[in-house]
Amino acid sequence: AAVARRVILARTGVIRACYQKELARDATLAGAIPFALAIKPGGEVATVTAQPPAALVATGDCVRRQLARLRFPAAKAAWTATTAIAFDPAP
Repeated sequence: AAVARRVILARTGVIRACYQKELARDATLAGAIPFALAIKPGGEVATVTAQPPAALVATGDCVRRQLARLRFPAAKAAWTATTAIAFDPAP
């Protein structure tokens, strides 16, 4: 879990950019999106699933694409990482 958190946090800027793009259309946009990532033994992301609330579908799609590009440290076996990313218009 700590490894996944570190890798995901390293991409905070692009994840935030996904939200900022949609926030420009709706200044009240807020909420959390749960994500599940299936990681291959080599560290590549095999799949990313998201369950965004209706208001955050576009943000969720953008973040899902960004998470799919992540590279994790190699492991002996495939593994799954889950996280929820919260979005809030407050700075």
